Amino acid sequence: MKLLSLIEMTVSGGALILAVMLVRVLVLDKLPKRAFLVLWALAAARLLVPVGVPSALSVWTLAEEPLRQEAVEILPRENLVWTKPNAVVTPEDPDPAPVPPALPAVPDAQPPVETEKLDFPVWTAVWLTGLCLCAGFYLLTYLRCRRAFREAVPVEDEAVDRYLAERPLRRQVQVRQWGRETGPMTYGILRPVILLPKNTDWSDTERLRYVLEHELVHIRRLDGLTKLVLAAAACVHWFNPLSWAMLALAGRDIELSCDEAVVRRCGLDRRSAYAMTLIDLEEQKSGLGPFASAFSRNNMEERIRSIMKLKKTSLLAVVLAVALVCALGTVFATSAIEKSAPPRPRVVEGSFTDAELDRLAGLWFEGYGNLTIAEYQEKMWQERDNPEDMELIERYGMSRVDAVYPDSPEETKRASAFDDYMQYVYEPLTSELWQRRNFPDANTEAYWTYTLTILDRDMRVASYEAIRMRLKELLADTTSKEQADAIAAGVSNDSLKVEIPFYARFEDVEPSEDKELYTQSSNESAADWDRLLAPYVPLGLTYTYDDPDHDGNGLTMWFEGKEVRGIFDEKEGVWISEHIGNGFSDGAVELYTVYTGGTLTGLRPATPEEQAEYDEIRDRNTASLQNGGEEEREFLNATRADYDGILALRTADYAGQSLADFNQRLLDWGNENGDAWDRINCDVIWDDYAVELTEEEKAFVSLTCRLSGTENGQKVRALYTGGEAADPGFSAKLPMLQHVEDSVTTAWCDLYYDLTYHVSDPAVVTVGERDRCVAAMEQAISDFWWATPMDELLGMTEEDIVVRFNAWAADCGTDHVSFCHVTGDHVHYECADERGYHDEVHHAEEHHSGHHS
Repeated sequence: MKLLSLIEMTVSGGALILAVMLVRVLVLDKLPKRAFLVLWALAAARLLVPVGVPSALSVWTLAEEPLRQEAVEILPRENLVWTKPNAVVTPEDPDPAPVPPALPAVPDAQPPVETEKLDFPVWTAVWLTGLCLCAGFYLLTYLRCRRAFREAVPVEDEAVDRYLAERPLRRQVQVRQWGRETGPMTYGILRPVILLPKNTDWSDTERLRYVLEHELVHIRRLDGLTKLVLAAAACVHWFNPLSWAMLALAGRDIELSCDEAVVRRCGLDRRSAYAMTLIDLEEQKSGLGPFASAFSRNNMEERIRSIMKLKKTSLLAVVLAVALVCALGTVFATSAIEKSAPPRPRVVEGSFTDAELDRLAGLWFEGYGNLTIAEYQEKMWQERDNPEDMELIERYGMSRVDAVYPDSPEETKRASAFDDYMQYVYEPLTSELWQRRNFPDANTEAYWTYTLTILDRDMRVASYEAIRMRLKELLADTTSKEQADAIAAGVSNDSLKVEIPFYARFEDVEPSEDKELYTQSSNESAADWDRLLAPYVPLGLTYTYDDPDHDGNGLTMWFEGKEVRGIFDEKEGVWISEHIGNGFSDGAVELYTVYTGGTLTGLRPATPEEQAEYDEIRDRNTASLQNGGEEEREFLNATRADYDGILALRTADYAGQSLADFNQRLLDWGNENGDAWDRINCDVIWDDYAVELTEEEKAFVSLTCRLSGTENGQKVRALYTGGEAADPGFSAKLPMLQHVEDSVTTAWCDLYYDLTYHVSDPAVVTVGERDRCVAAMEQAISDFWWATPMDELLGMTEEDIVVRFNAWAADCGTDHVSFCHVTGDHVHYECADERGYHDEVHHAEEHHSGHHS
């Protein structure tokens, strides 16, 4: 099932109306007229019911494939790819791809959000105006008719009473007469009335019988309700001329079907008499009752011709009618089968709008595997070599990507597929070194590096992928380098050569063999720095990465002749530095990014005040590291004035305020006191306060403001990206529990968690309810950690811990504040028990000491 928009409904409904009109012209007199009423009912339902039933035989499914193929050619600027680097002819690269001419930069377009603000309300206003005018016309007409119908008086006639008694209905039918010379008609649905004109000849019982039978058929079939539904469809789709054509033609077919039913009930031999009744009555269109059913002269010629052509219904005609209804309903009344959604990237660090994520998702396109490598490369290079896409893809490469959607396995599967596509297909095949690529890989048993060398660009991308996936599958069960080499030779072919320069099982790796692993890790770090610093190089930044010890360190940056210690990118919210201690040359500076209109345009050295703050942070971190400690806080301690400012928000009724109201107050305060907010947050993170606070004040800052600050952060991020605000979260690393013997840690347990919670409606949920739920969850975790015996903890797995977390989440949540389902991605638990080994060593040492004596 798929919800349809108004435009989708009017297009699909219009197509069905056109099909029914065509069939009507061709076989109107050859099929039972009831078949056309069913078709018009399908058309009305298609216009009014906003739900599509997918079908492989739908005309929209059949039309989608060529449209999609055309879209592949039309949408290149919506499908982002990496730029094609310059190809260089070398002995190892005999068949480089030609360098396509660079495309001009895409001019800035108006943001889609602005377009929606202007166009959508205008269209809605126009549509609603038309709907109200049409509905108003029918309502006024109905009210005018009701006043006219009140003039009618009940008919007291034996022939009429006798005929009605012979044709009983579940609903009570009245026959009335009024003082107007109009055609007979029926109105009303629950309490139907047959209205006869004042010039009715009560002595002509045969004609009266035809009139009453005709109107009773209308009543029995609820034709008044049918006309009401058809009119509603025309009003909703007033802008579609086909909806009005349906209203007119369906009304005619209702009369034709009614005529057919009367003739078959009275007998085919009475066709002429019934037709003469239509002519002799000389009814005139009353102009009343658009929802009434009339024994009228509308389209009289068509009705007479249809009556005279009536024959006994054959089985073949019935079968053809059923087949026709089923065929048109299946082909035109159903919707296209929804294609599986393309893979979607998930970025957890870095600012991307929904439009940018869509452009990233556009890197993947259906059917890419059927292209040869040469076709795939040429398509990507020719369509996507432009500065706009280059900048976006570079930012994506610098961001942290996580393919896990905790609440959606399907989204996780698609995001993982996109990540694999980027890592193993798109980037390798479109990069400068596309012909020969190294891929590191590992499982729980072994680590290896394999090299893929493309020998024939006419190889299909799907084959390239299949060999890589098969290679990984086979290597998972391999136990030696010799076996790995044999596998590589076995999967190689004339188009792709596979080599495995390094393979080792973890259990077999000697310390001397670690160099290969360290080298690979160092190379990966170099590639990461290349991606991370790429946006700043055009702005004057230069750097080198020299890591002879393969320890992951060796980055040096310069800007305007000075060494750069770090770059603070305010828009992306990152501080880029190899470390936050000292160890730089004299005069080294911190850099800040410069954005103009949201675009990165330059770099600037920190002001003296900014530099002094960073100097103090680095000095403290350096001193801590030299004393065996860890890196310290980024900001100085908050002052008494800082806390006085934020504690002013702790009013007597703050716990009863809605989250929406309180969070807005905190956001306003933080915007005006950004530095104070940074210092207070740093105090909370490090649990290091330079001023004296009461327990209530500390709880307000460390719980209430911490949680509301996180919620505000998600809200602001959503406003910036144009997406939905993500659920807020909280995390903690609990102190390691250790068992120490003879100054040696012989057993330990370590726990870290990162949880999220969902607030149903911030305008309803109070600060107090939110705080109580999260505080209870944190307390449950803390109580478990400190109260559980060490031996019991050592016997637990991470899965056991996750089960407990979900139990606490269920207990601590409410109807309005609930904790998201906890998985292994949210909890990290490790433990080790080496007490037995320590006892053996200690006993051996004592024995050795005694023997030596």
